[in-house]
Amino acid sequence: FLLLVIKFGGVHCTQHMAWSPSFGIPMIANCSHLTLRGIRRLTRRFVYTSSKIIYEQNGNPLEVLQLSKEKINETALGTNEVLVRWMASPINPADINQIQGVYPIKPSLPAIGGNEGCARVEKVGSGVTELKEGDVVLPANAGLGTWLTHGVYRAGQLFPLDESLKLDSISASMLQVNPSTAYRMLHDFIKLVPGDLIVQNGGNSSVGRFVIQMCRNLGFKSISVVA
Repeated sequence: FLLLVIKFGGVHCTQHMAWSPSFGIPMIANCSHLTLRGIRRLTRRFVYTSSKIIYEQNGNPLEVLQLSKEKINETALGTNEVLVRWMASPINPADINQIQGVYPIKPSLPAIGGNEGCARVEKVGSGVTELKEGDVVLPANAGLGTWLTHGVYRAGQLFPLDESLKLDSISASMLQVNPSTAYRMLHDFIKLVPGDLIVQNGGNSSVGRFVIQMCRNLGFKSISVVA
């Protein structure tokens, strides 16, 4: 009687009593009971299927965007690489412009859509010290490509979100564009002082709501026009 048991991340052959906590690699060389079919079945738990929205040329998003799938094996991670699962990725006007080819930042083609998003670290390479499994991370730069389910990146392409913020994934995914846009509109064009009044249109948009909150915190008065 032979039983192969998956336990604590390893494989246990009950007849040979061989045990390996790292996928049973030593046991594979010594135990004939690990058949090719069995090995394939066991390795599935280390393989992710990443679905992603890509474009191979610039143009109308309705015409150039396509769904692509790719297998990712976490055991093949490089020393300084991390595997993440994207939890939420918004669609911004800049994302559409980028696909059209009219946005200043132009990723090399083929490219994955999206510039903003929130992901959770699933696995880290042996040399990664700035991130750990379970961290919630954001893209360090625009043009990374965030419209996908799983991805592998260099550790420096992502940075961890401060856990004390306690943001849900939807809010975290929109943290980089909207708040910074609101802040720069209030600071880059004219010097405002407490008591000043600003009038904005699109007051019910994501940026507009941040403007309202920042005005309140900075002592400005605000009037918002909504459609």
